Amino acid sequence: MGEPSSPQWLPRLVDIIPAYSPTALAIAVLCFVAALAVQIAFRSFGASLLFSSYFPAVLVAGLLAGLPAGVFVTFAASVTVWWVFLYPQFGFFPKPLDLAAFVFCSGCILAVTECYRSALRRLRQHEQERELMMKELEHRGRNTYAVIDAIVQKTLEDEPERANIISGRIRAVKFANDLLNQTATHTVLLKTLLLHEFMPYGEARFHAGGSDIELSADTARHLALVFHELVTNAAKHGALSKPDGRVLIAWKNDGGPVRLEWTEQGGPVVRPPEKHGFGSRIVTQSLTSLSGSICPTFAPEGLRCSITFRV
Repeated sequence: MGEPSSPQWLPRLVDIIPAYSPTALAIAVLCFVAALAVQIAFRSFGASLLFSSYFPAVLVAGLLAGLPAGVFVTFAASVTVWWVFLYPQFGFFPKPLDLAAFVFCSGCILAVTECYRSALRRLRQHEQERELMMKELEHRGRNTYAVIDAIVQKTLEDEPERANIISGRIRAVKFANDLLNQTATHTVLLKTLLLHEFMPYGEARFHAGGSDIELSADTARHLALVFHELVTNAAKHGALSKPDGRVLIAWKNDGGPVRLEWTEQGGPVVRPPEKHGFGSRIVTQSLTSLSGSICPTFAPEGLRCSITFRV
């Protein structure tokens, strides 16, 4: 869950409505007219409203259009109420207490709104700076992955198979990072990770079923490695090595750890491996980091894995 924040439209309005502008003046006039209409409506029913309806107008004008707009509403309300609604009507005779109280309260409201607008402007500026920094970090991150990939390929030039295995793992983590950076919440759906890993083989080669589960950044990076290893193994030794083979994946989350079932069909006869390679250790360690585990079953008709992890 994200942290609570101010409405997104408010900082934008602070940016696009200059304090001294026709738009700000129009907002001030609209607020004043609306408050005057409310006052006239209530007085027609016998209410003795003097300044009450103008406080929201001062607040809205000051918040949306800035200090000058709020001052305009305060001045226009003071003159209107003094001249029209204070006895004797349509004459400027001193009624200092009500007027002074209204001006004082309006001043307090405008002081608060101006502080709030200043905070919103600073927040907006910091947000823009953060977005710029994030883009720069993303760019540098992509360059770093590219450099690492090039180093691996060059170092293992005489062992292209090993180089491709390592590069595949690097690209799996890079893809997870790219997905996380493209979302405002920095989360990614479980099915999206699976779709990417099966993309080279076509969506018809697998079936995924389960509710949408959003993965945090750390979880997504670990699972990207897990799925990459399972798909790579299926392409070499399992269902994806045969034209008619496919993988069935189903998961559920009942509030505790996610339980995912990986079932391969239509591949060659599966036998338990004589020893566990580095890929198996990556899968185990990645799931252990997520307080999870994997339980493989090497059935003759295809590999089955029961996987658990916490999101």
